[in-house]
Amino acid sequence: MSGSDRAFNSFIKSAADVEPSEHKFLLGDRRFPIGEVSIIAASGGVGKGQTMALHTAYTSHGYTLRGIKTGEPLNSLIISAEDTASDVRRRLDRAAFKADMSKVYILDKLDSLEFGIDLSDPDDPFKLEALITATKSSLVYLDPLQSFVGEVTDLSRQNHCRLIMHKLASIAERAGCCIVLLMHLNKRQSVASASDLLCGSNDIYNAARSVLLLTNDFKDGRADRRFLFHIKSNHALKEPTLELSINEQGNQVVGESDVTADDYVIAMNSRRVAKPSKATPNYAEMFYNGIEMMIANGESQSTYREFISTYAPSFNVNGKSKYVIDDITPRVEERLGYTIQTSTSSNSPIKIGTERGFRLIRLT
Repeated sequence: MSGSDRAFNSFIKSAADVEPSEHKFLLGDRRFPIGEVSIIAASGGVGKGQTMALHTAYTSHGYTLRGIKTGEPLNSLIISAEDTASDVRRRLDRAAFKADMSKVYILDKLDSLEFGIDLSDPDDPFKLEALITATKSSLVYLDPLQSFVGEVTDLSRQNHCRLIMHKLASIAERAGCCIVLLMHLNKRQSVASASDLLCGSNDIYNAARSVLLLTNDFKDGRADRRFLFHIKSNHALKEPTLELSINEQGNQVVGESDVTADDYVIAMNSRRVAKPSKATPNYAEMFYNGIEMMIANGESQSTYREFISTYAPSFNVNGKSKYVIDDITPRVEERLGYTIQTSTSSNSPIKIGTERGFRLIRLT
């Protein structure tokens, strides 16, 4: 056998040499597979951070998110680019199910910046894994994903997303933990399914093995009620919807609900259609045509003000231009072969000179 053959064979396995095994879940909760990446997605202000704190509180005593004791207490690691350690501690204190604080570790927005986790850096792929190993964490939260992928990574591009998600899954597998990403929802005017609600490329959703959607009470409008839908599960049947209570008296899981994610999609689409009381211009079409003209003119960037002045003079909705740009991005990618970048990897708005704007990047 040649040296090249030996090197090749070191990477592959015969199916005959592989033992089949049942997939394992964090404390038996099928929402959170071990050795994989899960997602909790929600609009800003709905309570992703409160849900994260509640989940780690349960885990610190060996309970599932449903509030059922199924195992030994486990360690959790919260890595946040948006909150200080004291912010996270306040959320832990608000959980009606009190956490064992000695089992929850925090790398906050100040220390995470200095520590410098960059999942897109091929020269330093082990910082996250080292943290997980050092804290012996079985549950790891990253808040949000885009803060840990470096400035050159574009999460709207499939090849970039797949590389990052593959690395995270490999880390989770080696460390024997569950990694959970907190993500925001997009501003699309209409969606066909709950998966269309997540920001970034669909490949983030596709690569995750379990995805949960957290929403407000879209049915009765109760300020303290939330629904947590299990919208994707690759390794087991989906778990029932959970009803949560987020309020000053203490955040908690109330129980299961028969409300579905499809109910939410129907309600959101209906409300978005019903909002205009009179005929409004087709801003998406207006902006799409403007982007098409920019490409034809060889332009690759613009401020929002210049774009509206030159290509969409009938647009008169202050502060909404970015939302329309975000809405047409999938269409521009599919039909024109360009992605529209409106923010940096640290989620800061792109500036052209001194004004906010966007860039056109040709897909390869």
